[in-house]
Amino acid sequence: RERYQDLGLLHAQVEGLREEIQQLQGQASQNEGRVQRFKEIKGREAAIDQTYQRYVQIKETNDSLTGLVQEYSRLQAQMEPLIHQAQILPLLEKELGEWTVELDRLQDREQNLERHRAEVQEIEVQRNTLDAENQRLRQEMEGLKAKMQMLADGDVKCPLCGTPLGGEGKEHINKEYEEQGTNLADQYRKNRSILEAMEPHYTERIASVRGEQQDLDQGKGKAQNRVGTLTQQLDEARKAPQAHEVLLTRLQDLGYDPVLHEEVKATLGELSEAEEWKRQLQEANLMLPEALENMKQVTLLIQRRDESVAQGEKQMKTIADEVTTLPELEKRLGEVERAYAETHATQQNLVARNGFLIERLKEYTKIEEQKLKAETELAALTEQQQIFEELSIAFGRTGVQSLIIEAAIPELESYANDLLSRMTDNTMHLRLETQRETQRGGSVETLEIKVADDLGTRSYDTFSGGEAFRINLALRIGLSKLLAHRSGAPLPTLFLDEGFGTQDATGRERILDVLQAIGEDFERILVITHMDEIKDAFPVRIEVSKLKTGSTFAIT
Repeated sequence: RERYQDLGLLHAQVEGLREEIQQLQGQASQNEGRVQRFKEIKGREAAIDQTYQRYVQIKETNDSLTGLVQEYSRLQAQMEPLIHQAQILPLLEKELGEWTVELDRLQDREQNLERHRAEVQEIEVQRNTLDAENQRLRQEMEGLKAKMQMLADGDVKCPLCGTPLGGEGKEHINKEYEEQGTNLADQYRKNRSILEAMEPHYTERIASVRGEQQDLDQGKGKAQNRVGTLTQQLDEARKAPQAHEVLLTRLQDLGYDPVLHEEVKATLGELSEAEEWKRQLQEANLMLPEALENMKQVTLLIQRRDESVAQGEKQMKTIADEVTTLPELEKRLGEVERAYAETHATQQNLVARNGFLIERLKEYTKIEEQKLKAETELAALTEQQQIFEELSIAFGRTGVQSLIIEAAIPELESYANDLLSRMTDNTMHLRLETQRETQRGGSVETLEIKVADDLGTRSYDTFSGGEAFRINLALRIGLSKLLAHRSGAPLPTLFLDEGFGTQDATGRERILDVLQAIGEDFERILVITHMDEIKDAFPVRIEVSKLKTGSTFAIT
């Protein structure tokens, strides 16, 4: 049996050596290929170095030219508009001449327009003269009419001798007045006819002059703007050749040749592999000795492994001759090995099951610990929740806030009722309710104002405007006093803005009496009102007057 085992071990060793020999032969083949490639590259070392040196020179030239591209492009961009300006110079000169002629033509039109304007002015003088004459004629006709009325009214004396005029004298004078009036009326109508005849011509001339003036102004403005623009463009175009020469000189001094640059880039592309060949040459110089040494060592290993294989095969032949009589033993050995395999498999299953159960036990233990920790945290959180719920109730509307409000309500009612009693001659009192019963028999938080008067106790919103104002005033002053008292802060000023208009005379007097009575509680009381009877009740007044230029005030 031991020899049989030795035979199996030798067989395995020989197979392992054969596999190792195959691997070593593969390594030898790879090393041989690397050595061959390295030798080929070293055989071209001179050509590779020469090509690489040329590549370096071309790359330096390309880098130098690339650094000039931006400046070259900038100068070219500056030259393009200069070339365009030089090209359009004749066109600009021609257009400027045309617009200059247009300006001269517009100047001639303006002279003609001046003559038309003079004609219009002459017509206006005639119209004004005729209007003035008609006004004079109208006044004279009115004077004659008054004189004729005087003749018709009674006795009239002669303006020269003072003797009374008889019927014939009055008739004679009246006839003269009629002739004068007829002449004046004829002249008036004649002037009026002339004016009416002149009006269409005058209106037409005015419209014509205005239209022509507007057209002339637009044409002159357009022509002057265009002449100014063309003049500026001409100045720039005339300077363009000189600027172009300067840029050409700068381009020449720059020394950039785009054609040369393209040729350099093309050559650089052709030599793009030179850098890689240089790297491979450096690698070959560095790695060739190592590759040769590796190839030598692999060859020696292959020889040694071949010798070991031959020796192993020889030993296997010897042992094989010895174990030819062991088939029965092999059969029994197979049965034993199968039984062993089954036992070993059962053992492996049990070991795996044991490991699985151990891991599950660890998981259960960990889960139990997590459960205990979670129960502890839950108890702590439950305790905190109870505390927070109690705090929520305490600081909620039904807690401390409610207690504070309940404590403040009597004091607020006292302040407010004291003022309300003064204003209503003890006929009104208020009460603040903070709880209201529900239909289910419980209660809810609320705030209702109940006011008692001669008619009974009812809600605040049922009172009229004047009564509501007095209740509001009492509550607001009372609330201000309460807040000032609770905070320890002074309450120096009281403001009242309007509100007296809702009160009758008696109500206003009582409110004023209350203000006088509580005057000692404040450093100052400011009342804003438009009612004179309210103003007169106060010794110091700031009266504001609104004027067209703004508002003014005076202190009285």
